[in-house]
Amino acid sequence: MPHHSRFRAITTDASNSPFSGDILEYEFFKKFMILTFNFYSSQSDSVQHLRQYQDKMVIHFRNNFILCWIFPSSPKGVAFDWFYSLPPRSIHGFEDLTKLFLAQYFSHQEFKQNNHHLLSIKMRPSNSLKAYIGYFSESANRSTQLQ
Repeated sequence: MPHHSRFRAITTDASNSPFSGDILEYEFFKKFMILTFNFYSSQSDSVQHLRQYQDKMVIHFRNNFILCWIFPSSPKGVAFDWFYSLPPRSIHGFEDLTKLFLAQYFSHQEFKQNNHHLLSIKMRPSNSLKAYIGYFSESANRSTQLQ
């Protein structure tokens, strides 16, 4: 059985699916293969997960139904259970799904600092120059105003 048929069988058998009827009735093209994703476990950055998901799905970015259909294969554990606890027929598009996901996991976003904190980074006597430069570089990469 092709990957998309197995996926459809699992999700359409769930009478309490959070997807709207339009999404549930979408017909995949025959050669569609489900991609593999880094799982989201509710412990990592939710925005980063969505960006990685959208990057992998870039060839389907205009197909709202495919973006929705494939998304449930990316969370695991508590996040997977959260998805299937959403009210039936409450998701009508990927924008709805994105808003619900970010609202649920908003607190799991990585804190972004502005570049002013870089001025306070000092090299400790116990650190090597290499360790200090590594820490400073990592902090600079995470700074919102330098990106």
